Amino acid sequence: MKMTNAYKQDILAKRVIVIAGLSAVLGLIGCQQEGPAEKAGQKLDRSIENAEQKIEGTTEKAEVKLDDAKKILNEKIEATGQYIDDSSITVNVKRAILDDPLLKVFQIKVTTVDGIVQLSGELDSQEHIDKAIEVVGRQKDVKSVQNDLVVKGPTEMVGQKLDRSIENAEQKIEEVTEKAEVKLDDAKKSFNEKIEATDQYVDDSVITMNVKKAILDDPLLKVFQIKVTTVNGIVQLSGALDSQENIDKAIEVAGRQKDVKSVQNDLVVKTETQSEEE
Repeated sequence: MKMTNAYKQDILAKRVIVIAGLSAVLGLIGCQQEGPAEKAGQKLDRSIENAEQKIEGTTEKAEVKLDDAKKILNEKIEATGQYIDDSSITVNVKRAILDDPLLKVFQIKVTTVDGIVQLSGELDSQEHIDKAIEVVGRQKDVKSVQNDLVVKGPTEMVGQKLDRSIENAEQKIEEVTEKAEVKLDDAKKSFNEKIEATDQYVDDSVITMNVKKAILDDPLLKVFQIKVTTVNGIVQLSGALDSQENIDKAIEVAGRQKDVKSVQNDLVVKTETQSEEE
């Protein structure tokens, strides 16, 4: 509207300038002979009239073009706004379908044009179709629902049920397999721990036997009662010997045996009372 007013003002200004110029020419012609002046005035009037008609024609055409441009622009704006509204409605409808526990398992196609929502696809019962129409009709800005949903044939329903059954069976098999693998891993771990413990026990027993044999084979030590215990390769010696030299000898002999990690000495030197009692 502002552009139209400015354009009209510009045209009026031009008219004033043309009329002023023509008036000046008329004034000059009026100073000449009367006959030619009248003719010149008539020609001037016709020129002015023609100029005004052309100006008016041009103005009207410009106004028509401007109105057409405005109309096209408004139509495009309305179409864009409607497209955005339809897209928003489609999003809301799809979300509502996915949020419904009965409908989310179906593939329902949603299309919206001018607020009219079209639903298409296959559902397994008329009840579900009615439910879909009801859910969609409750959504904001939905003017109406065009239902193109159909009930699936028996073969398709059986196929879907079979697919679901297979899927459930596969999930159960995976769960059972995972549990079995966990139990098997636990069993292997326990078995290995027992084997390791058994091996360690056997190793400790062998070490104890070797240490005792070495003590009995030593002429200085065989006369004493030395107790030998082995745990995880560590040999513990306990008992009473008659001298520190023999204690050191026992520790040395035990430490030389195969697989002995260390020797824990609990041997003591006999007291006079212990010697007399023996």
